[in-house]
Amino acid sequence: MSSQMLWGTLIGLVLTLLLSGTLAATPSPEFSAAAARTVPRASCGPHDQTESGLQGQTTLAERFRLGPSKAYNCNLERVGQFEGEGASAGMVAFEDCAYYSIIRGPKTQHPGVAVVDVSDAAHPNTTTYLDSPAMAGPMGPFESLTVSAGRKLLAASNMAARDPTPFDLYDISDCRHPVLKSSAAFPGLYSHSGEFSSDGQVYYGSKWPLDPKDRSVIFVIDVSHPSSPRLLLRWYPDPSWITHSIVVSSDGKRAYVSIKRMVNDQTETKNPNGLAILDVSDIQAHRSKPQIRLVSTLFWEDTHGSEGMQLVTLQGKRFLTFSDNQGAIDYQSPRPGEMCASGRPSYGFARIIDLSDEMTPRTASTLMLEADAPANCTQVVHDSKEYGAYGSYACIVDNPENGRLLACASWQSGLRVFDIRDPVHPKEVAYYKPSARRSEVRPGSLLALDPHSDRTTDPVITFPRFRKGGTEIWLTSVQNGFQVLRFEAPFVAAHRDLFQ
Repeated sequence: MSSQMLWGTLIGLVLTLLLSGTLAATPSPEFSAAAARTVPRASCGPHDQTESGLQGQTTLAERFRLGPSKAYNCNLERVGQFEGEGASAGMVAFEDCAYYSIIRGPKTQHPGVAVVDVSDAAHPNTTTYLDSPAMAGPMGPFESLTVSAGRKLLAASNMAARDPTPFDLYDISDCRHPVLKSSAAFPGLYSHSGEFSSDGQVYYGSKWPLDPKDRSVIFVIDVSHPSSPRLLLRWYPDPSWITHSIVVSSDGKRAYVSIKRMVNDQTETKNPNGLAILDVSDIQAHRSKPQIRLVSTLFWEDTHGSEGMQLVTLQGKRFLTFSDNQGAIDYQSPRPGEMCASGRPSYGFARIIDLSDEMTPRTASTLMLEADAPANCTQVVHDSKEYGAYGSYACIVDNPENGRLLACASWQSGLRVFDIRDPVHPKEVAYYKPSARRSEVRPGSLLALDPHSDRTTDPVITFPRFRKGGTEIWLTSVQNGFQVLRFEAPFVAAHRDLFQ
């Protein structure tokens, strides 16, 4: 299997869902505003190993340099690592523990979910591996891992090629040694991405169909008794919508769903890309016959392949961070000239959406890197043909109630960190790009499905986590496994107002 086809298999974008068509219409006005501005570059420390090209780019010279590969860093340094067998996608954290998924490859010794004790940040290590049905599927639980801190519960589903697929619940009162409470199954459903309500009594799941004959579903599971979860309802959106991720407001009255466009931006399709806001107040109020109602949508045409989201309060107002994987440089297209001539952003990026008026949500700002900008397309178009490339995967804030820093996993652009205190004018403050492992392949990593590739970057496709007042970040990358990053002391001393 080629590296190009590998990433399509992993993410699911080539699982017979692609549509053909003609050139799309002129990009929306929102795109025109977004294309005009990239996020200001970070000012790095004097001893940092910084990028030599565009912001977010790994140049061909950097990719194929002689000698051992190096990490690139700006105001962040790695202080700890558990390499293990590599990583799949998805990571969550609770107390001093991290949980991340591993694929079941032909040489994987511990497929499923690694439980990592990070009480000593310099020496993180596993305490056990979770191998229950949802945890140890072929791809592991992938992006479905989620935690209810209040209830001390860990949940996961998977994309197993069978129906019904498993849904597992663990008690993580002892975070180092989770205890399986139940492994249920609900016909026709699996949670590609899901989230607990703030009180941990209810689980919201979003089904991303692997079969084009299937439909997307938003579903709700009562987990008030973890040993016997119970399906409350299913909600079927517009048939043209392909649902991906879901997050829930702290008051439990609203759910926010990412709608994923599956084809490149040069083709017409009925599938939109963007945000749907749902009224789920019936569920929060425990009504006997709860209903889910559509409140509003916000769709855009500049980027696609929607992924992770997170709610955050900034300057006393509600916002949503939203990531897109892809732009005009589609990993399948053989015509670079056409992609750059489109005038669209080269790759996906994150955006900050203003939710002050839920009937008319709007984009407050975009976190476009220089590598994503349309004007720089010809400088990056030959860098990579892998899915994601320099796109955005998922962003996490340091404090959802009063955000200051936003950390974005950005595939081959590594981890990018932004100051978002002014949501209209965010700026980059740090980044970290793990060292490439080239032809070396960790048996539990996504790359184990394509062991013959020469990987010139190590993609960061995870949900990073802030710890210790925002001064520390936990993440995984495909080949380097679990890592602990820390802001460099001079940066913290000079920017104390950024840290909680």
